[in-house]
Amino acid sequence: MSEILKRLYNACNPLRPATPPQYVDSDEARGSRDLSRQFLSELNNIEGDFLTFLFTGHLGCGKSSELHHLAEQLRNPDPRLNSPSYFPIILDAEEFIDTYDVTPTDVLLSILSRVAQELAKIGIELQDSFLWRRLEKVKDLLLTEIAAPKEIGVEGTFPLAKVTAKFPLLKSDPTNRDIVRKALGRDTSTLKSEIKHQFEMARGRLAHKECRKDKDGKPYRDIVLILDNLEKVDCVQGLGEGYISHRQFFLESASQLIDLGVHVIYTVPLPLVIADGPELGQRYGSMPFVLPMIKIEERAPERTRYEPGWKTLRDLVHKRVGLDTPLESVIDKGALDFLIGCSGGNTRQLLVFIKQAATLCDEAPIGLRAAQQAIADTVSLYSRMPKRYWEQLAALELSPDQDIDTADEGLKAMLKQLIVLEYRNGGAEDDPFNPSAPWYAVHPIVRALRPFKAAVKRLNG
Repeated sequence: MSEILKRLYNACNPLRPATPPQYVDSDEARGSRDLSRQFLSELNNIEGDFLTFLFTGHLGCGKSSELHHLAEQLRNPDPRLNSPSYFPIILDAEEFIDTYDVTPTDVLLSILSRVAQELAKIGIELQDSFLWRRLEKVKDLLLTEIAAPKEIGVEGTFPLAKVTAKFPLLKSDPTNRDIVRKALGRDTSTLKSEIKHQFEMARGRLAHKECRKDKDGKPYRDIVLILDNLEKVDCVQGLGEGYISHRQFFLESASQLIDLGVHVIYTVPLPLVIADGPELGQRYGSMPFVLPMIKIEERAPERTRYEPGWKTLRDLVHKRVGLDTPLESVIDKGALDFLIGCSGGNTRQLLVFIKQAATLCDEAPIGLRAAQQAIADTVSLYSRMPKRYWEQLAALELSPDQDIDTADEGLKAMLKQLIVLEYRNGGAEDDPFNPSAPWYAVHPIVRALRPFKAAVKRLNG
C-alpha cells in the first residue's frame, strides 16, 4: 500500500470523531437539523435551571462528530455572536460501562470519575468525603493507587480524581462491579447529592481561576456534561435486551439521571425515541433531538439525486484525509460516487467502505473495481436477512408516504441494523409540519439485491 493510501486508510477510522479541522457542516443535507444551533439557543436562554438535552440518531450517522463540534463551540464560541463560553466535559459511556450490564449507579459513578479527571488536568482538585466513607470496605479493591492516609483532608476528604481513578476498570470486572454497587447501596439520591455538590464546587473554582479563562479572556459561564454512546446500553441489570431495558433505563429510571446540578446531554437509543419520544420529552423537559442521515436522494417516487448531500460527503472525505491536492488523486470520482451511493448517507459506513477499498489497492487512486469489492461483506450480511423482512421492505419501497409502523418489532430491528434509514426533508415555509416529519427508505445496497427486487415484483402483481 502506498503512503497516500495508508494516510487515507488511517484518516477514515470510522470510530474516531471528526477533529475541528475535519468537521463539515451538514445542516442542509440533514434537513436543517443543526445540533449546535439548537442546543446553544436553549442553553444561552435558560435561566435559573439546568438544561437536560436528549440526542439520538442512527448508528454511524455522525453523532459523535456533532457532539465534539458542539464542545468546541462551547469552549470557543464565535466572537461575532457575543456568546458566553462553557467548559465542556465529554464522557464516552463505552469507556466506563458494560452495555450489557448497566445500572444508573454505574452512570453516576462514571460522571464523578470523568468530571474529576478532566478538572484535575487543569489544576482543579475536587475533594470527596462521601465516596471515601461509602467505599471504605472496598478501598483495597479500588484505591490501591492512593499514596498514604496523610493525603486525607482535615474533614476526611480526599482528592476525588484519585478515588475514582479505577472506576473505568469496573467495566471488565463484573464481580468487583457488583461489590461496588452493593457498597453504594440501591438509593442513588445521596450519590446524586454528592454529584451536585461536586459540580457546585467546580463551578465556583472554574469561574475564578485565570488559567480557566477562554482565549478571549472571558470566564466560563458554566459546565456542560456530554454523555456520548449512552444510547448503546443494551441490557439493564436483571432485564432482557433491547426495548425493555431501554425503557427501564431512560424512562423508568429517569429521576436518577436528571437534576444533577449541571447542563447535560444524553445520547438515547433511536428506537426508543421513535416508540416513546413524547414520553421522553415529558420526563426530561425537552423533546429528543434526532440527527437524520445525510440525504443523498429525494423521497420516493422521484428518487432524484440530492446534490447537497453528495457534496457534503465528498467534502467530509477530503477533510478527513487533509489533502492540499484534489481528492481524485487518491480515489477516482466514479469510485467515490459509487461508495457514497452505497452508503445511503451514513458517514460511518462510507468511511468503512473507503478504508476497505484502500486495502485492495497498491497504488492510488482507488478505482471503481476496488470500490465495488469493498462493499462485498456488507452485501453478504444484508443478503442473509430473515425472509420475512423482504416483504416488509418491498411494502416500504412501494408506499406513497415512505412511512413505517414504529411499533413493528421487525422494523425496529431493521432500523437498528441500518437496513431501513431515516431522513428528513427540511422545511418549506408554507408547511411547518410535513417537511419536518421523518421518512424512511430501504438501504441502497438492499434495494439492489435480487430477493428485494423479487419481493417488489410480487407486490406489484
